[in-house]
Amino acid sequence: MPVKIAVVVPAFNQARLLPATIESVLSQSYPAAEVVVVDDGSTDDTAAAIRKFQPAVRYIKTEKNLGICGARNTGIAATDSDWVALCDHDDLWHPSKLYWQAHLVELAPRAEFQFTDFVHVVNDEWQPERKFLGIGDAYWAEGRQVVEPDLWLFPGGLFLRLLTYQPVFPSTMLLSRSLLRRVGGFVEALGKEPAEDQEFTLRCQPQSQVGAVAKPLVGIRKHSGNYSRDPAANIVSETKILRFVLDHHQGIAEYRAELIHGIQQRSMAAAERVFLRGDFDLVNELLKDVPQGVQTTKVRLKSAIAGMPRPIAKALQKTLISLAGLRPRPAK
Repeated sequence: MPVKIAVVVPAFNQARLLPATIESVLSQSYPAAEVVVVDDGSTDDTAAAIRKFQPAVRYIKTEKNLGICGARNTGIAATDSDWVALCDHDDLWHPSKLYWQAHLVELAPRAEFQFTDFVHVVNDEWQPERKFLGIGDAYWAEGRQVVEPDLWLFPGGLFLRLLTYQPVFPSTMLLSRSLLRRVGGFVEALGKEPAEDQEFTLRCQPQSQVGAVAKPLVGIRKHSGNYSRDPAANIVSETKILRFVLDHHQGIAEYRAELIHGIQQRSMAAAERVFLRGDFDLVNELLKDVPQGVQTTKVRLKSAIAGMPRPIAKALQKTLISLAGLRPRPAK
């Protein structure tokens, strides 16, 4: 029986980039059964950019901007195929992306959460550096079953590894409808967080075997609108996401110690970055749940400075930056 796949493309104010994204979805050697573009309250020419692809593409316009999580949920709810693939409005797919993921479904149907390798796309050029290879094989080796060359299965999921490094992007995902019913959709309250998809990825791990296609089948376009252009914001967001996971996810008691460790490490990394911007209130907020015994010497020093009266803290911050040969980082 053919694997029926619905593709959901959330779109917001990227009319310039969206047509190439849709073309890459419609050019798959294994065609999708449904393609839905959710225009998440755009104020640009998104509607016009989509028009030329109809009726091959179903167009849904939300009354207001829901955020990317809400847009994804809207699109998922509007489809009925057994499998759902996501593609963000600025990303690109290799023509064989759905073919390989459908093939892995046929070989390992219990792997209800799948993702592929990816590369960055800069100035319309697919870069050679593959994400999976850049991580190193040691990340993947434990528990990996090789179903076919470049087709991997992880029966126990990847929860702990995802706490140390996150190689999964929404545009690489393929999800079963059954898994989505069990775990629910994306948390819309997190929709403005740069790392919003990390929460969903972690929530799926205990609920499914995981499949990976070790082929660079997705291009993540780098442009001025990317959240990832602000590393400090990304780390702060990851800290918030892991706190949410710790507070709200069920069935993860065995991972509690590792989650707390991950939160503490990210909190310190984020505090060091925002200290350079002089955002002392955020430094204090990030470090409030990190015991001094866990903090590094450098972090303790910056925490102490951040707790001082602002004129003194600012003067000491400039002195510390000067001694370290660094430059203050402007606030975003």
